[in-house]
Amino acid sequence: MRAYWTQEQTEDLKHMMSKGLAAGEIAEQMAVSKNAVVGKMHRLRIKNGHAPQTRKNNITRTYKGPIIGTRPCNLCSKKFNMHGRFDRFCDPCKRGGLYG
Repeated sequence: MRAYWTQEQTEDLKHMMSKGLAAGEIAEQMAVSKNAVVGKMHRLRIKNGHAPQTRKNNITRTYKGPIIGTRPCNLCSKKFNMHGRFDRFCDPCKRGGLYG
């Protein structure tokens, strides 16, 4: 069992992935287990030879759905439009105005 990956082995892994080899084939050539290769690919954020895009922390919902009614906010007591039956806070309070 290998406890660490050297820089050279990591570069070899990336090169083999770019050539389109499967994790099992790479594992055979590098004399490691398939799970070791898959784990290293996961830690490098490589999937099928490319790095997947990461999501931004500031994801905003653009479509909230139809307005189903109005109600007072549980924090600031201002009336706001409800888009779902579990909406309990107005948008400024959701963004951290009072409890964030």
